[in-house]
Amino acid sequence: TAPIRRMILLYSSAEEEDAFALATEELCDLLAHDQLRRLPLLLRREWQLKESQAGLFALHQLERSFRGIVDGFGDAILFTDADQLVRYANSALERLYGYQSSSLLGKPFTTFVPPAEQATIQHLLANLLRCAGTIETVTHRFHHANGDWAYVETTGHSMPDPTGHLFIVLHLRDISDRKRTEETLLESEQRLRLFVEHAPAAIAMFDREMKYLSVSRRWLTDYRISETNIIGRSHYEIFPDLSPQWHTIHQRCLQGAVAKSEADPFPRADGTVDWVHWEIYPWRNKLCEIGGIVLFSEVITERKRAQEAEREQRLLAEAMRDSLAALTASTDVETVMQQILDYSTRVVPSEAGAIILFTEGQARIAYMRGHSPEAEAFFNANPNLFDMAIYQKSNGGQTYYLAADTLHTPDWHIFPTTAWIRSSLGVQIVLHGEPIGLLTADSAMPNQYAQKDVETLQTFARYAALALERVHHVTLLEQRVRERTVELEAAKTRVEAILDNSPDGILLIDANLVIQQSNGAFHQLFHCTAADCRNQSLLTFIHPEDTSSLQQLMQTVVAEKQSKYVEIRATPADGPDFDIGLSIGPIRGGDVVCVMRDISVRKAQERQLRYHASLQESVSDAVIVADMTLHVQSWNKAAERIYGWTAEEARQRSITELLQTAFALPTDRAQNLHHFYEQGWWQGEVTQRHKDGTLRYVLNSTTLLRDANDSPYSIIAVNH
Repeated sequence: TAPIRRMILLYSSAEEEDAFALATEELCDLLAHDQLRRLPLLLRREWQLKESQAGLFALHQLERSFRGIVDGFGDAILFTDADQLVRYANSALERLYGYQSSSLLGKPFTTFVPPAEQATIQHLLANLLRCAGTIETVTHRFHHANGDWAYVETTGHSMPDPTGHLFIVLHLRDISDRKRTEETLLESEQRLRLFVEHAPAAIAMFDREMKYLSVSRRWLTDYRISETNIIGRSHYEIFPDLSPQWHTIHQRCLQGAVAKSEADPFPRADGTVDWVHWEIYPWRNKLCEIGGIVLFSEVITERKRAQEAEREQRLLAEAMRDSLAALTASTDVETVMQQILDYSTRVVPSEAGAIILFTEGQARIAYMRGHSPEAEAFFNANPNLFDMAIYQKSNGGQTYYLAADTLHTPDWHIFPTTAWIRSSLGVQIVLHGEPIGLLTADSAMPNQYAQKDVETLQTFARYAALALERVHHVTLLEQRVRERTVELEAAKTRVEAILDNSPDGILLIDANLVIQQSNGAFHQLFHCTAADCRNQSLLTFIHPEDTSSLQQLMQTVVAEKQSKYVEIRATPADGPDFDIGLSIGPIRGGDVVCVMRDISVRKAQERQLRYHASLQESVSDAVIVADMTLHVQSWNKAAERIYGWTAEEARQRSITELLQTAFALPTDRAQNLHHFYEQGWWQGEVTQRHKDGTLRYVLNSTTLLRDANDSPYSIIAVNH
């Protein structure tokens, strides 16, 4: 075979013609040895051997190239056999997880997986071995050589080896950073949900379909939602009667707008209406896309009611003040009657009203507003139609009537001229303890008046009594001229006496603010006499910076013929400036009555109250004010923080019950109290209780407040 091998080598290393020329000698040798018949077999065997060696060499080269490629991967690559044993691992395994490749060979892959996850991995490998070409991915933990656990995403791919047996290629991608980020995001989301759920405000988070993602407990309480779990449900399912306006607002905010309102009415299913302050903001996901909206709201119904009540009280006070000035500024019967009804409309809104006077056991309409002339004529022609028992019982009886709905009021009589009235209110006008008439208010709407309107109109009726007293006397004077004149003079004398003895300064001035007449209270305020101020401009007694305000007010009064009120500064000739409240009302003849009152004490008290309130709320120490019975009167923000009780909870509670103050020794209490009441102060360390029962170690400083007569009236404690 040697000659044949040499011939094959020659043939394979040269061109075909050269190979035959070179092989001639070898062929002759074969023929000489009578081995020609074996030539084909020998050639075939030698050629197969040659190809096998070349294939092994190529395979070896391919394997080296493959290993180089796999070792160059940034991720770990492992091969496992049918028994799930590791047969190969690339170099990235050592860099990522600290293992040398050789240390894993022959070991089950599940050795490096937590026991709780081994069944999942075994199931994955078993599935891959069922069919070649199968690819599956699973996330699990992988044991690091330093003892830590890394999160990996393993992708397995089964393929056959040259013998036809399946083996598995495992690609391990380290996702620890991603997993930690996901866990951080999940933890952050859980914290956000807890924050929203326990937030003291009403908060709800929605997706783009307005389904609840998170909601605070306050939201459920404020909106009276009985179901505790509404996550995933539509907002419009929870509130099916929501107005289209809200749908529009939600869609605008889902497009990126921000919407808010200080106060909006929110109708309830039971017919009630709540007032809500709300704000809506869009929220964005990690791709900066709008994922939904967050709605912050606060039910401010009580605050709104308080504001409305305050507004009503303010308007009532202004109306009362203006009406008093106006009613005392005129002696004309028609003017006074008109002003009484006009001002009564300001305090109790109505469409019509009347002043009914009682004369000799009969009721007579003295003045009407809003009623037809036929109605006035009808009732004056039929005075007995009025139920005198209702109107005149003042001694232990009824002093008013209230017909909420005239169609359902048994003792209400319906007449053609007043059939339009659906609700009516009337209160007695009492003078010197006796009812002299009735002031009424009528409306075409049922249930227009309530008990508070009765009280308001009764208050106004007392202000109107003086003016109606004059009207009453004028009515009598029409019958008896002499008596009427005497009574009118007496009434005038009484009014002048009232003015002269009034604590308020009262002036009669003309349209140019020139003083025509002044009372004693004005002289005392400005340390002058009647002669000093007569024919003097009122501006002489007003601070220069406020004179323009008074001139503008006077122009308004003259133009509108309505009373006005202003608070300005006065400048007496021989004293310091002081604050006054000035009421100006027009009277007949073009003159004006001016009523002024020294309000400097009130202004100073208001400034002092604002200062003390601001001071208490700004300090970090608890400031507690109690009366002499040790009941809390004031409790600042720091006290809420230190003791856990809100000001509302603490007010009017016993400070002893709330704080449970204890001294170092039981005998110290009596000694300290003796020192406190004798010296007017005490300071020292005590222990007190938080609302939850925990102890607070406090440095206490307590002061006893006394009035001008040196009588104790309050206690202030400052606790640090």
